Amino acid sequence: MPEVVLEEIKTSTVSEPRIGEKVMAKRKADPDGSIKCLLVAILLALLIAIGLACAAYAGLNDSNCAATDRDHEEEDAHDHISDHYHFDVSLQEFAGSLRPPGFDGQHWEDVLTQARGSTVNFWMWSGNPNINAWVDGFLTTRLRSLFGITLNRIPQGAPAAVTQVASEMASGAAGTCDLVWINGANFKNLMNGVDGVSHAYGPWANLVPNAAHFDFGSGPIAADHGVPTMGYEMPYNQAQSVFVYNSAQITSPPRTIPALVAWIQANSGRFAYSKPSTDFIGAMIVRTFFYHYAGGPEYFTGELTADNEADYVQRSAAVWTALNSLEPYLWSNPATNEMYPDAHSTVESLFATGTVWIEAAYDPNKAAQYILNNQWPSTAQSYVLDTGTISNTNFVAIPVNSPHKAAALAAGNFIGQLEAMFTRNQPELWGAMQSFDPTKSHIVGSGWNSAFDYIESHSATPSVEELALHRVGELDQSYVERINADWVANVLNA
Repeated sequence: MPEVVLEEIKTSTVSEPRIGEKVMAKRKADPDGSIKCLLVAILLALLIAIGLACAAYAGLNDSNCAATDRDHEEEDAHDHISDHYHFDVSLQEFAGSLRPPGFDGQHWEDVLTQARGSTVNFWMWSGNPNINAWVDGFLTTRLRSLFGITLNRIPQGAPAAVTQVASEMASGAAGTCDLVWINGANFKNLMNGVDGVSHAYGPWANLVPNAAHFDFGSGPIAADHGVPTMGYEMPYNQAQSVFVYNSAQITSPPRTIPALVAWIQANSGRFAYSKPSTDFIGAMIVRTFFYHYAGGPEYFTGELTADNEADYVQRSAAVWTALNSLEPYLWSNPATNEMYPDAHSTVESLFATGTVWIEAAYDPNKAAQYILNNQWPSTAQSYVLDTGTISNTNFVAIPVNSPHKAAALAAGNFIGQLEAMFTRNQPELWGAMQSFDPTKSHIVGSGWNSAFDYIESHSATPSVEELALHRVGELDQSYVERINADWVANVLNA
């Protein structure tokens, strides 16, 4: 039962500020409709409360369902997971018949019993005070009160954790890392380990109770920057790219890459992108073109090697041709005639002044945030391409030498609890986009989608359902680096 969420709704610590922000935003676009906006917002809050109550009721009345399916095969259990998933953490059960290594024949309550009284050392990048406050406050408090687990945040990022685990494995020293916030190259190094011995524990993330919330076959979860996750990582937060247009100048934005190319050529000087070699937003835009003309992660799997070099070169030629064809129509600096800014902030400013009419972001809430901060016009609108936009996930993983695996499993599972995701999603607490699957029947039927849509919703932001439907994964880092370098050779210096 999501008690924290219910309490926050009762005390209006979440709903009232968001209502005020949405009404303020709506007033800018429709001054006469503010009363109607307020009534709609209040109705949304009531619907959220009703939905969450239904979720609690469902959790309390399905107490026998998990035991019924304990011996089913994992695939069958996942097919019917919505029939027996419990929101109440004390009633949860493994997602199917399979168990993480070392827990054969056990039920989830056995894991929680072993976890009680343990300490979890959580190694994580700690450069954001809001994120640190969420971990030290909400997560630490809930793990202690629900499971008797002490969480110890170690302010060292994933590279340090991976190095530490490798050193301990080589020397035979006791493990000091139980959980690590990780993705990309760091996960790849943890999985690869040394001499063919992986330093990652698992599979576990696709077997614990809250695996029910995720689609482990979807691109951004099935692969972490091209590395198959295979149940070794629990989704933590999500990033997804969007395009942004100014509806005062554009009635219907281009929703495919060919349509965007045609639009740029018909609207000279109204589009710009930063150098992919110096800015990650510019790199994302170039990769979006690459996905269309050469292929995405469904085609370019794994690493770029000598074996697939020729195929990459042949298929990528169309990308550079397309990008070069845009150059006569791109914005250029009137003082220097340079077309590609070093930083994407230049493009953001051009959009703010109305010079550029279409822009891009790696945050679906970017337009809403900039509107509310009076940085962009109220006519800014985020959207996704019909063919999808690039998305990636950051995760938590358990090192193979963790000395407190039961507690690490409990903590990792709770990170995937909808209550935990809901608090991470709140802009005033963290504002991180979540990667749960909004089409799961137990989520649809519980009212949680309405809750997430409410705190995220702004007229400039796509819904969680629309974003989930249009996610495409990332390429392996070896491809990302090569694409950025080849853009310099074949576009910037061509």
